[in-house]
Amino acid sequence: MELAAAAALELAAAATALQLESSGGLNVWGRDPVADGGIYVKGGEVTRAAYEAYRARRAELGAQGVGPMQLTWAGYQDGADARGGCWDWRVNARFGFEVLAGLIARFGVREGFRRYNGDGVRAERYADEALGLLAGWRVRLASTKGSGS
Repeated sequence: MELAAAAALELAAAATALQLESSGGLNVWGRDPVADGGIYVKGGEVTRAAYEAYRARRAELGAQGVGPMQLTWAGYQDGADARGGCWDWRVNARFGFEVLAGLIARFGVREGFRRYNGDGVRAERYADEALGLLAGWRVRLASTKGSGS
């Protein structure tokens, strides 16, 4: 909640992104079809040591999703690194939330989610799925207001 608020991202949108990107906010490596160089295990936990070894060979191996917001583009990874480290789940989540919040503010909710994922048919499906999940999160979160939870 704190990280979403700091990024000016609706909590339901943050929950949606975490559900789509990392099964609810796990600090894991992505499963993109790039070489791992024996540095990390796809779907395994992100550690600082593995991330730094990956980053040193990123251009050679190809960019892989990192952390709860699955920061994949090298520019996003570098941006999170400048804030304290892409491997750190709090830095990763806040940076990704800020990116998503900016895209939503500029392009609207569906297009913001689509652009966060990329382009093409997969990104269109991602955006459609995000809208469905977002509606569900809005209902769940609204039902917790006033219930003392």
